[in-house]
Amino acid sequence: MSAETLIAELESQGIMLAIKDGKLLSKPAIPAELIPTLKENKAEIVRALKWRQNVERLKATFGAAALTGPELLKSEYNFHLAELRRVESYLDDKGIPQDQREALIPELQRQSRKLSELLNCIGEYTSQEVSAGFSV
Repeated sequence: MSAETLIAELESQGIMLAIKDGKLLSKPAIPAELIPTLKENKAEIVRALKWRQNVERLKATFGAAALTGPELLKSEYNFHLAELRRVESYLDDKGIPQDQREALIPELQRQSRKLSELLNCIGEYTSQEVSAGFSV
């Protein structure tokens, strides 16, 4: 079950998810049968909720019109670029045990693929935008 599907399933049951201080919160409580799935997909769920927050921030700043076309793709690119940088920073931290750092390699690969897909959709971009992100 994808993160978006799980979030939609919980919302259809009247359960709202939120992130506060890096913790995943729900109101009311999540049904026991969904807890293993939630734990298994926690990183993806947190990422999806952060993306939703980013979209809401864009709506508040630019209005709904900014959420169509290239601006949305560029904003999503910036979001995933920040996630990639966070993972890279974690992987470079020699104070973290090697096995814990290696566990994030699939996440690094996933973020890299997503950035590549977004660049293909965006079409035209500069090397500066690829490395530093887009101004939206």
